[in-house]
Amino acid sequence: MRWCGHSLSSTGRQRCCRCDFFGGAKLSGTAVFACYNPSDDLLENCRRVLEQGLRAIVVDDGSPKDMSALYAQIRALGIELIELEQNSGIGFALNRGIERSFADGADFVITLDQDTVLCDGYVDCVVETLKHVSTGGPVLLATEEISGYRPQDLGERNGLRLSREPLQSGLVVTARAYEIVGLLDEQLFIDCVDTEYYLRARERGVETLVAPGTKTIHELGDEVERRAPRILSLTRKAYTLREHAPFRLYYIARNRAYVYARYGRRHPTWLKSSSYELFVTLFNEIVLPPDSTLRLFLVLRGFYGAARKEYGRIPAQVDARARKISR
Repeated sequence: MRWCGHSLSSTGRQRCCRCDFFGGAKLSGTAVFACYNPSDDLLENCRRVLEQGLRAIVVDDGSPKDMSALYAQIRALGIELIELEQNSGIGFALNRGIERSFADGADFVITLDQDTVLCDGYVDCVVETLKHVSTGGPVLLATEEISGYRPQDLGERNGLRLSREPLQSGLVVTARAYEIVGLLDEQLFIDCVDTEYYLRARERGVETLVAPGTKTIHELGDEVERRAPRILSLTRKAYTLREHAPFRLYYIARNRAYVYARYGRRHPTWLKSSSYELFVTLFNEIVLPPDSTLRLFLVLRGFYGAARKEYGRIPAQVDARARKISR
């Protein structure tokens, strides 16, 4: 099999991600960036998607900082800018860009965080993958490699790997999939927005495939060094971990509980592996850092919020307590 102008092995893995630009296919794509107080790196990330033949839409999710200088440069590139009046969450922000893209006739949309870099050849490989599955029904496409890490998959189908749980940044939503699955769940605000969309798509017969050769640079959380409490480790060995901002603990717990309650019974294998990963994440983010008691409160408050069907933005009083945590 040939892929992106190069041979594929029997496992469907691409040896090189370069391909002829669009391969003659008349497909149009839009990159939608969700932004909140973005750095100047956003400008270069936008240039990268334009160089790969995509249209770009930047959605500012109510940034409190003055972004006028940066956004003037964004507009100068011919990029559409949508500025929201208030911070409404990544799902809401991306949805505004997704709606605009498909209303303007896009064949597919790539959802991106402001700090995500699409590596060279990303769009070429997306288009080649879509051409390969053009007669196989609506699909979502997941990134093959994220900052050198290759997420687990669920096996293969027709020479392509099935994604286990795609990351939102870099996710490709086709127009046909959008017609069936719809928009992202805005009430989650942040965290698990991609997971809920993936599971909803599965239940509606829309598969998520790994697009061979696609690579992004995207860091999840901040890299920190932590030492285990003496009760757990006599040597107090140092560990290098990635931590989320403290307020995210509330969203992680609340939204995971929501997704588990909604989809877990029908997807037991996914639930088992996801629950284990959640335990490891919360252990690392509660036990190893300082302020463990306050971090535990945020997690428990998130679970309590899910039980109360409390969605949207984190309650102000909970957010205030999260801001007391030092990092």
